[in-house]
Amino acid sequence: MNIPLHICWFKKSNNNLKTKDGENVEIWEFSHTDDSSVLSNWANHFRNNYMKDDLIDINMEGTSITSRKEFFEKSIFPNTKDQCSRNVRIGDFSELLVADYFEYKENFIVPRSKYEGKDNKNFSPRGTDIICFKINNPPSQNDELLSVEVKANFSIKYPQKDKLEKAIEGAVADDSCRIAESLVVMKNRFYRENKFELGKLVSRFQNLTDNPFKKETAAVAVYTEESFRDSYITNFNANLKIPMRLLVFKGKDFMKLCNKIYEIAANEA
Repeated sequence: MNIPLHICWFKKSNNNLKTKDGENVEIWEFSHTDDSSVLSNWANHFRNNYMKDDLIDINMEGTSITSRKEFFEKSIFPNTKDQCSRNVRIGDFSELLVADYFEYKENFIVPRSKYEGKDNKNFSPRGTDIICFKINNPPSQNDELLSVEVKANFSIKYPQKDKLEKAIEGAVADDSCRIAESLVVMKNRFYRENKFELGKLVSRFQNLTDNPFKKETAAVAVYTEESFRDSYITNFNANLKIPMRLLVFKGKDFMKLCNKIYEIAANEA
């Protein structure tokens, strides 16, 4: 497996926190730098979540667009023209960052197909944010499905302290209905794209009663470091209705970093 270079920027904090009602929260720091080689490698990996490089030119055919950069800016990547599209950009970036963590730090299989199949670049697809799998050979009751709900706040001027709370609420909603629906959509997309092995992987996790596996849930808040306070965690009650992992990812100037990765990804397409 080729591990993207930016994965080395994930650092586990020694300052894990507890909510007011005693739930553990893992704190991860994303200690990024201006290393151009790492940023370029990451941007290439990032861009391929939206469209594989070998499909760019054929998708540009028949349009008036003459450069790959323009194609991604106008047709593929969420823009920054209004708050709605900016929120989608922040959401996509955060989900893909967290997906990278679970795939490359915790060794899950993490399909990214929903970003390739967007009907509107400035809207977020419905359903569970991230679904991760671990499967044994042969399959066993120790196989794992992890559903992840992600909420983010990159605003320094208007910090929002309730992002983990909102992620918990979303994770509970996922557990009650959205995971099953998301698996149906995911499998259908894989079979349409002739990705039969991935389709079979999803099938393994669609019948918990007859084919038991470990079902886990995580709620994640992603913050720009400048707007995060420990009190956001220590002063609220998680009131977990189901067992779940709680995580916070934070890093400096996340809005600037987010825009930079989209810019490099378009420029180097």
